[in-house]
Amino acid sequence: MYPLTEVMEQANPEYLAYLSRKTGFMLQRDNPRAPMVSVHWFWYHLVKNIEHNKNILNDFHEELEILFDSFGFIPASRMDEQIKEMEKKLMWVFRYPSGGVFLPLEIFKVFMRERLYTDSGYFFSLLYQMSFHELREYASFLGNTLEGQHLISFENNTDDMALVLYIWYANRHVNNSVQYNIFTPEKGKLLSSRHFLSEDLGPVDMSVDKNKESLPYRKEPLWNFLLERYPMYHKEIDQLKTMIFQGRKGFYRALSLIASEENVMINAFRDGILMPVWKKSGKKLDPDDWSVQTPREIRQCIRQAGISKKVRV
Repeated sequence: MYPLTEVMEQANPEYLAYLSRKTGFMLQRDNPRAPMVSVHWFWYHLVKNIEHNKNILNDFHEELEILFDSFGFIPASRMDEQIKEMEKKLMWVFRYPSGGVFLPLEIFKVFMRERLYTDSGYFFSLLYQMSFHELREYASFLGNTLEGQHLISFENNTDDMALVLYIWYANRHVNNSVQYNIFTPEKGKLLSSRHFLSEDLGPVDMSVDKNKESLPYRKEPLWNFLLERYPMYHKEIDQLKTMIFQGRKGFYRALSLIASEENVMINAFRDGILMPVWKKSGKKLDPDDWSVQTPREIRQCIRQAGISKKVRV
């Protein structure tokens, strides 16, 4: 993911000239480091532009889905005429200096709050639905790793905290730092998960019971999903429920208390492949009603990693 200011600092004069024209000369060619006041007013203008032109989001709905599915960057090899047209029409979609198009990471804070994407299943939307307290506990949970301690900062509001976590996960998944086989063989045998099916295993049984989608690409009841997909961790799941229901612990705080490197269920939450879902509201949602989902961006990463041949996405 790329901040617009960072791109400007490294850009050549030709790209800065494009950027100046693209932004209506709000970001000037002769000001490559863009004073914060200039950038501030530019983002203010972008927010107003989106608020007053909601129809444009529908006009480029499919192209924006491709962009969001890819953590806000489409390389030159995947460009087509419609995506090029989107870049021309939307003032907040930019060419990248070396090719392709990108959404500056600052703009994701706008889409987090956009109602159109509330139930979209995108990572940025799922993060924004968490409370500020839960986001901080999520960051602490990730901070158990050495990498997390160095790269995850604790911010003072929901938008910034959600954006920090979104950047963290975008970098990890785009840079192939995550393993997507998140179900473990039980006693040396294969589970029903299609992660472990391959062409040389013979015909695939297409019955609903044996070959459900292994990952919850749509919201599923959290506790049912965990018990069904991770029966070998039923003790840990019981511990988790006890800490949440009786101990009044937050979800990620409870996870951190039972965490271990060998627990693939917990690692799936640590890697963002699984995320609890509970909507932002004044009334706290009963833990019995929590859901779980795999963010849409992760689904795209799984496809790109070649797992799509083994698991139905």
